[in-house]
Amino acid sequence: MNGTTAARASSHVEPVSACDTARHDIREVVCGANDGIITTFAVVAGVAGGGVPLSAVLIIQALPMQEAQPLRHGAATFVALVAAGSVPLVPYTIPPLPLDRFACSIILTMLGLFTVGALRSMISA
Repeated sequence: MNGTTAARASSHVEPVSACDTARHDIREVVCGANDGIITTFAVVAGVAGGGVPLSAVLIIQALPMQEAQPLRHGAATFVALVAAGSVPLVPYTIPPLPLDRFACSIILTMLGLFTVGALRSMISA
């Protein structure tokens, strides 16, 4: 290296078909969904373990890759994070629930993670 910065070509290839676009965007969706469901469940588990009131669960809450449409990817990540992140909270939004809310949250979290993984394998296979 002679100390000068060499220009680097982008390895980004813009998808053409709907299937290629889905495969291309799946990383952001999976990352956002996993982030949302795991972080929300961590809050639910902490609140349930701490014995705080029910209402507290709903209150507490190398080189970079070059992308041609960062706004679209950011939006996909955000929507997936919010949608999947709400899954562990569902038992806490149902008024009279005869079951253990935390146990229901565990089951819904596992189902959510399974669903995200299954959808990813269907699209990326």
